[in-house]
Amino acid sequence: MDVALWTGDGAARSITGLAFSPDLVWIKGRSSGPPTIQHVLQDTVRGSNNMLCSNDTGSESAFGQPPVWGYISAFNSDGFTLASGSGGFSQVNQSSNTYVGWAWDAGTSTVSNTQGSITSQVRANATAGFSVVTFTGNGSTSATVGHGLGVAPRLIIENLGQFLLMGLGGCIMPTWGQGLSRLTALML
Repeated sequence: MDVALWTGDGAARSITGLAFSPDLVWIKGRSSGPPTIQHVLQDTVRGSNNMLCSNDTGSESAFGQPPVWGYISAFNSDGFTLASGSGGFSQVNQSSNTYVGWAWDAGTSTVSNTQGSITSQVRANATAGFSVVTFTGNGSTSATVGHGLGVAPRLIIENLGQFLLMGLGGCIMPTWGQGLSRLTALML
């Protein structure tokens, strides 16, 4: 896990200096004031063209052309590239606003995982205890999904059948963690 801090300039730019090529980036504005800044999550498994906002009731956003808000347009070898929104403000790079980006490394490739009863697409870093997983559910309450970690995850963040799994590290997203029963979830 690594962290980047920056002050927005309202333009496309690269955020660099991370110790790895990130596979999940969670961006949050640190300053107050317009616009209301969302928690923006983007990952390499679903692609830089898809965004989750953990403090919003909406589902995953796929960007139209051009998008209205800012987003991560690319994941790079030591950071990520930000694209400014066309509506004059950016959730990730508004002029003079300050931001934090938490980044996680989930390995080097996305693979098909058949370890559960549902085949999933997984990018995993078992050493770090972290993976990003996507799958299509089948409606079964007893279905299982492989995650590539080799041990039971200690934290699961779900969004409409898409999981972000965090081991030892860190829209309405049900979240399960160590110490909670199988039928108990917290909502992000």
